[in-house]
Amino acid sequence: MKVKFLTVIMMIFTVFMFSCENSASKTGKKKNPFEDESDRVIKVGPLEVNEAKIYISYESEKYLLNIPAQLESSSPSIMADISVNVDKLDGTNVEDLTRSVKTTISPLTSEIVIELGKDYVPGLEDLSNLLMKYSIKWSDYDLSGKLSMFRISPRIKTQILGSAQIIKGEESTFRLFVNDVLSGDPIMSGDPIMNKDLNVELFSGEELVGTFTAKTDESGMASVPVSVDESVFGTLKMVVTTETAYGTRSVETEVVAEQLSKILLTT
Repeated sequence: MKVKFLTVIMMIFTVFMFSCENSASKTGKKKNPFEDESDRVIKVGPLEVNEAKIYISYESEKYLLNIPAQLESSSPSIMADISVNVDKLDGTNVEDLTRSVKTTISPLTSEIVIELGKDYVPGLEDLSNLLMKYSIKWSDYDLSGKLSMFRISPRIKTQILGSAQIIKGEESTFRLFVNDVLSGDPIMSGDPIMNKDLNVELFSGEELVGTFTAKTDESGMASVPVSVDESVFGTLKMVVTTETAYGTRSVETEVVAEQLSKILLTT
């Protein structure tokens, strides 16, 4: 009897823990995309920053710079001047991306969050040419460093999956996958990050021969039924355009429109 009682208690505890995990996941609590990477701690005076885990997030239609930080427990709170500057690799400063803020850091602080604004992160083609420099100053101390904007910025990746063949006269289904490269999270249509449908276009040379739209589900996947006229044949170019808060990006691939061969069997 005692064994059965203990078994029931363990089952209730397991269900409770599982329920708590689900509740936590549904709150949408922000997760550091570099959580599993090795630390790179920089310490000046009583303050340390984990530079390996600094990242930019997008929330409530604006970008935020997240700096994991820790002040020694024995230290009094400090009033810090924090500045962020962005330079091109040739040393030219990008003035529009300069930000500064004054904030209090206490021993209870685990992360310094700086509002960057709605249009802060530039296009993907420019990110790899930019370095972000940050500085945290208080008293006679200056904790500073620099990071690749490409590494710490959220960005969308769209993949075209499945067959590269379209059967003329029939619908051929293509699968699309959209996710945030930095966090790995799938992007769902209707999400504040992507509130517009994916646009799919087919070109024969320069001629547009088909336009379709698609919505991604909660796993970031979309199914797109595609068809072409009987007159269309050969190699086509498929262009998928994704319009998000991070900008508009297009990916393309080659597909082939073919006639399904029919074999007549006689006896």
